[in-house]
Amino acid sequence: MVVCALLLTGLLRVWCAAQYDVYSWDSFEGGTVPPNLKIYHLKTPGALLPVRFNTGPELLPGIRTPLSLEHCGNMVLRMATPPMGSDGQSVILSLISDTAMQRARLGDKGKALVQADFYLMKNAENPTMAVLAYAVGKPTRMYRFGVMRGNKAFFSYTDPTGKVAIFKDATLDPKKVAIPGWHRFQIIFEGQNKILCAVDGEPTSFSPITEPTLTSLRPGLMMSSVSKQPLVSYVDNLSIQWTRDEVPIPRSPWKGDDPTAKASAPGLIWLRSPEQAWMKATTEKRPILVLFFAPTVRSWPKLETLLSTDKATRDALEKFVLLKMDTNQLLGGSNAQKFNVLRVPCFLIVGPDGKERAKVMFNEKAPWETALKEITAAGGPDGGSTAAADP
Repeated sequence: MVVCALLLTGLLRVWCAAQYDVYSWDSFEGGTVPPNLKIYHLKTPGALLPVRFNTGPELLPGIRTPLSLEHCGNMVLRMATPPMGSDGQSVILSLISDTAMQRARLGDKGKALVQADFYLMKNAENPTMAVLAYAVGKPTRMYRFGVMRGNKAFFSYTDPTGKVAIFKDATLDPKKVAIPGWHRFQIIFEGQNKILCAVDGEPTSFSPITEPTLTSLRPGLMMSSVSKQPLVSYVDNLSIQWTRDEVPIPRSPWKGDDPTAKASAPGLIWLRSPEQAWMKATTEKRPILVLFFAPTVRSWPKLETLLSTDKATRDALEKFVLLKMDTNQLLGGSNAQKFNVLRVPCFLIVGPDGKERAKVMFNEKAPWETALKEITAAGGPDGGSTAAADP
């Protein structure tokens, strides 16, 4: 399980050219709430419960799909609020990370995406769900972006007096935000002054907002309810991605329109799950070829064409277990960092024994035949030592 462990764990942080790094990422695959996430307000037993997709407890339409299993793994966080009390006050449940990001690191053009994935339910009563960018220190101050009444996106800024100094809202477009379904809510900090609020990478109609006050930010989650009934919501992937460069917002995994899907020649199967790739490699005793890429880099269209049309490429790559990872997505970006992938596109070859054999960069100005030759050599039974003997 060496490769699987390396693909799923690690702390090394590096720079991927003109793309987003993963600054922090909390999921619930361990079956517990990570210790760096602290509970505020409601602390009743069962308020926060990591649950498996295949056991529920609720069976909800669209919550368990191949796409959600790919991007949420096996576990998500179930957040639950009890009925509103007789005092008429809303019930609030918050979860705040200990990890703070300094906005100054973005410079003038960089971006930071403080984000979480919410499963939006089509119910008569829905809780208010929000991702937080929470200021370190007292008094409590925060930026909050989420959904209320089931279909209305909102943003608020709470100032040092505890008052809501800014409040914006807009009805979600049902053509773009399918309910029920998973969606990524993002507070996007651009430089030092601008804030964009986006659902699945699409800024809301009230974006951008000029608000530079908070500079040291923690990601968090908030659920609130004014219902006389207990309410439940599901969340995952509380995270921060960031870049110093002026690059587009990454494609949301929940958009469903994967522009990189054609990067597979006839007969080639590109897996998306490191666990599936590792199981297949160990069972079939074949090396893994991991393609780290980003659809926004200049060289990607040329490589995509080669992968989808070139027969010599198909013949060479079918000897491998193929794994494709977008470094602008959380899983791909974190694994690029763990394997010290500095630039993309990059091919990483790992043997069925779990040992890294080679990294091969793709350069649109260099002959593809040279890169393919290195990949082929690293996939041999001796892990590429024959490359030196070949002129």
